[in-house]
Formats: sequence, structure tokens, C-alpha cells
Amino acid sequence: MVTHDVSRLVCEISTELSRQIGILIDRSGHITHVIVGDRHSIEIPYLDRLRSTGTRLRGLRLFHTHLKDEPLSEEDLTDLILLRLDYITAAIPDENGQPRHYYSSYVNTDIHTTDLWMIQEKKFPGQLKPGILSEILEIETALARKVDSLKDARKQNRAFIIGV
Repeated sequence: MVTHDVSRLVCEISTELSRQIGILIDRSGHITHVIVGDRHSIEIPYLDRLRSTGTRLRGLRLFHTHLKDEPLSEEDLTDLILLRLDYITAAIPDENGQPRHYYSSYVNTDIHTTDLWMIQEKKFPGQLKPGILSEILEIETALARKVDSLKDARKQNRAFIIGV
């Protein structure tokens, strides 16, 4: 998701300011937005409609802090789905501003479930992978297959039986 150095820096600043901090990162690894929120949330700025089609993700992943030891919120998961983010991770800093652990999620591509997102197990420093581009591309490919299979399901003949 991000390097340990970036994670540590964002957590330190977040702890120092007592505010949630977020960064949006494109697939090239460039930070496109830095977001400063309040103690409880961040507000993602307007993102243009580039790449936001049914089969593609936006090409941005969100890394942000939670000041309390709490998993991804409903707001986080809703942003993941509605903004079609590649990935979302919340870092939980300790009292010294060092990353304690992380919560991550991505869009669910399994056609056999109605869950919109997959939440990963809590990870600790050293377990977070900075290079997840191949994983994101696999998710996007699987998402395209899921959308195609749903389109095929709609093409099947349908009938209504009406009794009198």
C-alpha cells in the first residue's frame, strides 16, 4: 500500500495535529491529494469522473489514519465502493505517532456473495506491502468478469406467471 517511511510520517503528523490525515495515491505511486480532516473523519475532495466506469476502478488508493483504535468505518467502506477506489487502508498510530497496525479493504469481486467489500485481517508494521499494483490489477480484472457475468444473467429469458 505505502512504504513504512510514508506510513510513519503520516501517522506522526496525524498524532501531532490530533487530526485524521489521508493521502490518495495513483497507480504510479504518486501522491495526488493530501487530506487533513478532524479527529473523527476526513472528507475526500471531488474526484473527476476519469476511469469511473462499471468495470474499472478509479486508479487511486486511500491511505489514512484513525486516531482511535477502530477498524474501517461505514463511511470508509462507502467511499471505497461509491468512489471506486482501488484500495483503502486505515493506519492506527500509537501514542508516539508510530503505526501500530492497519485495517484494509478492497472491492469484492466474488459473484457468489452480495458483500460489496472484502476486509482483510488486521496487519502490523512490516506486513503492509508497498507494491500492490499486481493485486489491484487482478481485482480490476475480476471485477470486469463479475460485471460481464451479471450482464449475461440479465440476457436470459424471463417470464412472469400470473394466476387468476
